[in-house]
Amino acid sequence: MKIVGGKWRGRKLHPLKRLPIRPTGDRAKSALFDILSHSPIYTKWPILDSTVLDTFAGTGALGLECLSRGAASVLFIDNDCESIALLQNNIKLLGAQTTTRVLHKDATKPGSPLINPTLIFLDPPYNTNLAETALRALLYSGWVPLHALVIVETPSKKKLHIPHHLQQLEYREYGNSGFWFLTNENS
Repeated sequence: MKIVGGKWRGRKLHPLKRLPIRPTGDRAKSALFDILSHSPIYTKWPILDSTVLDTFAGTGALGLECLSRGAASVLFIDNDCESIALLQNNIKLLGAQTTTRVLHKDATKPGSPLINPTLIFLDPPYNTNLAETALRALLYSGWVPLHALVIVETPSKKKLHIPHHLQQLEYREYGNSGFWFLTNENS
């Protein structure tokens, strides 16, 4: 598992050694960031100088990829002690301590928002319904501001029930991963 683009391209991250944690694969991550960087749909949400929320952060691969590509800051949320320790090691490995913050918190019970993110990732463990629960909790707790871009990773072919406040922009599959691109366009 490595950073696939930006200033830290090629740098390896420490992986988790146990299941059921399943980090986003390098090929799927590369495809995801190619879409965000090059598709005309997403010019409204540049990674450069963005504020990122990475929930179910695990190794931190998605948020750290954003920092590598010029994001201003990342807030990571995870509730697993082993994941948080590994995430903090990966942050230190890249020297990203000043642009990151790690919360030991359940993304399905996020509490009041601490940041106003422009880009939000939800990558919960597969074979759970945590994506929908966390998406609703983040939305209704105020973590998904107006016009934010939300990317939810699910197993490919898995249906995601999207709260009516969010608009689906598109859905893409890469191998075993499905990416739901959503935005909060309600006024």
